[in-house]
Amino acid sequence: MKWFKYIIVLILLFLLPNTVNAACSSSDKARLKKIISNINVSYDYQMVQDNAIFSIKFSNLNPELYFKDPFGNAYRTYDLNNNEIVLDNYADGKSYVFTFYGVGTCAGENVGSLYVTTPTYNLFYKLSVCENAKEFELCQKWVSHSLSRDEFVKKVNEYKDKNGIMDNTEVNKKISVVDLAISFVKMYGLYILIGIIAIIIIVKFIRYKKDTFGF
Repeated sequence: MKWFKYIIVLILLFLLPNTVNAACSSSDKARLKKIISNINVSYDYQMVQDNAIFSIKFSNLNPELYFKDPFGNAYRTYDLNNNEIVLDNYADGKSYVFTFYGVGTCAGENVGSLYVTTPTYNLFYKLSVCENAKEFELCQKWVSHSLSRDEFVKKVNEYKDKNGIMDNTEVNKKISVVDLAISFVKMYGLYILIGIIAIIIIVKFIRYKKDTFGF
């Protein structure tokens, strides 16, 4: 009879997982997936020593679900205020996966995921080389690149040269030269005019003497 008991136990072991999984039907999973699709995800950031640190906000959460962050921490949703939760200390320029699991008949079942990608902070966008090229992609606050500082400056200057964009210093130099010329004329214009008239009179007088005396 012992062998008969062993057979019964083995049969139960094979049947038990199927019975548990059958409790979470495909329609239940589909309904939970739809709930996940209606969850709103947003993020905010703060600057900490030239690093953008993000907080990720989940709203419209449902007590029929709980989820785990990329680090394995679980978050229950049935006791949240306003069905919202904010998770802090996420780096910029990274992709994070948040996995959702069922509660009740679908307890422990992986029923879907949400993916969050944080923007990449551009440390060089504040450099003076970008002052006249803010429309250039590399001069945007949020852009991903692997350039060193020198490479970044070179790329921006190449863009400015290609599009005929002058630095403020070059513009100011040209303006300064014009202003200086105008100021000089204003200050000494009368004297210059008198000098020109005097030269003209002298030239005419010399020519008159030549014509009159033949030398």
